Amino acid sequence: MVVIQPETPGEKSLPGTIEELQKIKAHVPNENLVKLRPGSVNEVISYLSTASIAHFACHGQQNIRDPLESALFLQDGHLKVSQIMQQSMPNASLAFLSACETAMGDENLPDEVIHIGSALLFAGFRGVVATMW
Repeated sequence: MVVIQPETPGEKSLPGTIEELQKIKAHVPNENLVKLRPGSVNEVISYLSTASIAHFACHGQQNIRDPLESALFLQDGHLKVSQIMQQSMPNASLAFLSACETAMGDENLPDEVIHIGSALLFAGFRGVVATMW
């Protein structure tokens, strides 16, 4: 499953996400690729339960005060950590998060923070690539 958000309401444009999708399509057969462009929260949640690989190219934001409110920004709203952690993902292998603040953490509590990357590990993904920018 690939979720790209080149345009997200109220956010800066991310034209590079289109190139990301093209590079993925060059390596993954079309019949094996679920492309969500743009992706809605409910749509992404419905595909997460069957995905073995999930690639997100979108805006993200960590909420240090309320980590369960940290989220990936999709077309119709935010996919929050609290929603991700409720999902059963028996096929989950790799999540690639090409989105801001998906592994930021909190320098005051580095061992206690829940961020988007750790939420996907908690939900069942065996590996997660996340960002600190």
